[in-house]
Amino acid sequence: GRAYWRIRELEKRLAATASLLKQKDILKEEKHRLQSEWLIVAGTMGHYVADLSQPLHVTENYDGQLTEQKGVHAHFEDTIVDGLWPSLEMQVYKDSEKLWEKEANILAGKTTLQLIRELAASSTKEIDELLKRDKKLPREDLKKATEAFRAQAIRRLVAGTVTLAEIWRRQSNWT
Repeated sequence: GRAYWRIRELEKRLAATASLLKQKDILKEEKHRLQSEWLIVAGTMGHYVADLSQPLHVTENYDGQLTEQKGVHAHFEDTIVDGLWPSLEMQVYKDSEKLWEKEANILAGKTTLQLIRELAASSTKEIDELLKRDKKLPREDLKKATEAFRAQAIRRLVAGTVTLAEIWRRQSNWT
């Protein structure tokens, strides 16, 4: 329930740190300390953004406890993702790059709050599909389950990646 506010708090810290890093007369040691701080804050923010891209993080039924599917959270987030590795990594990269090229200007025109609300809303739309798929497939058949969840896992990872990249871009002058 705190992700929206925490992301924006961390974004303010990133902005302040980025501003200090832009100073011309900064000592080398201070610059390294600030760079380290920026990376830690950016990484922490990444955790919260990633949470919003996971459908089970935006529902009261976060582990299938309300639908008699206990353990679905770890199954989707850990077992499925691990089972799809390493092919998942390259697919997420390629799909993220395509989405970034298509949406970069649109993303840049949105506030952080708009970005994270849309990310959470897109995750919410995926909850029923995830739970329905989990009920159909035996979790023990990892090969079948990973293939059945592949597209959804990639979609969610891509959505989180692109949202996070836009937020980081604003505080880093990346292009």
